[in-house]
Amino acid sequence: MYLNTKIVNALMTLRAISPERLAAVTGLSSRALTAWLDGTAKDEDSDARLPFDRQLEVIKILGITGEVPRSDVTHAWFLREPAFGSREPTYEPLRTILLYCGGCDVTLLAAEADPFVSLRARTHFALTFDKFRAVLQITSAPFRSLAFSPGSLPNMRWVGEQAPLIVRKDLFLSLTGPGESVPAQLDLERHKALEIAHWKKIGELAAERGMGAPELAHFLIDKVPVKPMLPALSAQLTAAAPAAAKEPIPAAPEPESLFQGAK
Repeated sequence: MYLNTKIVNALMTLRAISPERLAAVTGLSSRALTAWLDGTAKDEDSDARLPFDRQLEVIKILGITGEVPRSDVTHAWFLREPAFGSREPTYEPLRTILLYCGGCDVTLLAAEADPFVSLRARTHFALTFDKFRAVLQITSAPFRSLAFSPGSLPNMRWVGEQAPLIVRKDLFLSLTGPGESVPAQLDLERHKALEIAHWKKIGELAAERGMGAPELAHFLIDKVPVKPMLPALSAQLTAAAPAAAKEPIPAAPEPESLFQGAK
């Protein structure tokens, strides 16, 4: 067995970990690690080969246990857009991980009041995968609009416009600080934001149909069971949403595999 170094390199970029730092943390030879990562290791060169058990140590440092990123932590990922030139290569590591990890909902994550946000040019997004959670920080040039476009990335669904996570400054620092947040905390804030969006949609539907508060209350009591109310409410909104909102995600290319088989 051996590992797909394309995925390993993508994770290193997202985690902002250099080969030198990774070598220092794992105790590996910089020569062996670099040769493995860039594919120049030779079987006959014992100093350049990286045993499979040491490869597993590397991906453990990068947050993977088994075949997927750990589910008990919120992963902190970072990307930096260049000030000049094409920004397409910036998102190649994220594209690789999306192909490897599968479907992901992306939501804008911001503090309620941050007067320095335009100067720092850092934008945060909460990424909700089936089996784990991550917060992506994208740094962009102060005078260049952000190029991040979930619609152009595989397996990614944008929900930020409907339910952005706008939280208190102290909570924002907790959610975005590496090692500070836990998945349950991020899920709670996302759930609260989605429910606000759901109630707003109900208000819009009521206004469209000319329903006042008494009629709306009667509709909710009559149509939505008290227990469990929130899942039923979500189902009602899904059924009433415009057709465009229910369109499935376009088919993505074949997913990447972390384990490549015998070598």
